[in-house]
Amino acid sequence: MGFTTRILSLLIVVLGAGAAAAPAARAQIIPSPYRFIETKQEAGAFAGFLRVDPGAFEFGPDDGPLLGVRYGIRVNGPITFEGLASYAPTTRAVINPNRTPGNRKAGEADVQLALLETAVQFNLVGERAWHGLGPYALAGGGIAFDLAGRQEIDNTIDADDRFEFGTTFVGHLGGGLRWIPGEHWVLRGDARFTLWRLHTPQGYLRRDRDLGKVEENEWTSGLALTLGIAFRF
Repeated sequence: MGFTTRILSLLIVVLGAGAAAAPAARAQIIPSPYRFIETKQEAGAFAGFLRVDPGAFEFGPDDGPLLGVRYGIRVNGPITFEGLASYAPTTRAVINPNRTPGNRKAGEADVQLALLETAVQFNLVGERAWHGLGPYALAGGGIAFDLAGRQEIDNTIDADDRFEFGTTFVGHLGGGLRWIPGEHWVLRGDARFTLWRLHTPQGYLRRDRDLGKVEENEWTSGLALTLGIAFRF
C-alpha cells in the first residue's frame, strides 16, 4: 500500500469516527438552569401577618392579619415597579395616662388599617428564573390610615389624651422569592420590614405629668410576612 493510499485510509477512519461521535456529543448538551421570562406584567393577591410595635405607651395598632392585592410591571432589565393595596384588621389599646403605670389600659378599640404603597423591586437573576426561582429585593413606601376612626371607648378619656392614628407615611424594605413553574402562574413569598409614625396626643406632652421623656412623634417598626399567588402576562 502506497503512502497516499495510507493517508486517504486514515482520513476516512477519522472522518467516520467524527461522524459517529457527533450525535453522542449533541445528546450530552446540558440544559441551562436559567429560563428567560418573557412576560413583563404581574397581578395577584396575598395574605399574611403584620407584626408591629404599638409604641412606648402602647396606644398604637397591635399585631394582626394582612390581606392585599398587587400589580407590577418590569420596566428595564431587573427593575420592576409595583403597587400594593392592603388591609389589616386589628385592635389598639385605649390608654389613660392619668392612671398609674401598669394600670393605664382602659380597654380596646378596633383598627382597620388601609395601606397604599409603591415599591421598586430588583430581581437578583435579572429577566430570568433559576430552576423556576426568582429571588428579589425591594424598597418602597406610601401611606397608612385607619378606616375605623374614633371609637366609643375613646370618649371615656380626656380629649387631649385620645390617640388617633390619622394618616401617616409608611416605608418598607425587604425581599422575597418567586416560583414560576410555567409561563404565567407565580407563587411568591416575601418579608418586609416596615416603619411608620405614631402621633403622640397633646395631653402626653404636658410638663405637669410625670411621664418621662415623651416624643411628639414616635417612629415604630414592624414586620410583614406574606404569601401570594399571581398571574403574569
